[in-house]
Amino acid sequence: FRAGIAGVSAAVAAFLAARLHAWPPHEDETLALFVGSKPLGELLGTVIGERGGAPLHFLLVHGVSQVSAGLTGLRLISVVFAVASIPVVAAVLARLAGRRAALAATVLVAASWVTLFHGIYGRMYSVFLCASALSVLALLRAVERPSWQRFAVFGLAAYATLASHQYGAFVLA
Repeated sequence: FRAGIAGVSAAVAAFLAARLHAWPPHEDETLALFVGSKPLGELLGTVIGERGGAPLHFLLVHGVSQVSAGLTGLRLISVVFAVASIPVVAAVLARLAGRRAALAATVLVAASWVTLFHGIYGRMYSVFLCASALSVLALLRAVERPSWQRFAVFGLAAYATLASHQYGAFVLA
């Protein structure tokens, strides 16, 4: 199971790395680069007060912009979170349906256009996928063996999910 998931993750990583610059920049990527390059206080004011959401994504963009202000750095955020989401999704599915079904379903998730498309474009959706999968996994762990620490981890992961999408505040409300 672990070798299969590692192979699927490696295949997604290889595909995303090979296609990193195959598509032209998207207007949302330009926005993320522009806003992410602002000083932190101004960035948060723009994202929360004017833009309306996804502060976690913009904070990640801001961090990357300190090292690489270009499109490659922005898109690498999506690549990293898309690849990181594969084993997390597999872990959730294994808990819900068993390892064999989880491996098959993870292959389908990894090969989906949504995963591969959003794994390249420098938008918030890969961060959202990873955070939401982590929150479900954390919830399953907390319900399985309850403790305040496990529920706190679930709460943090759920908050990261809300903070990674522009409509997270609506979901919270």
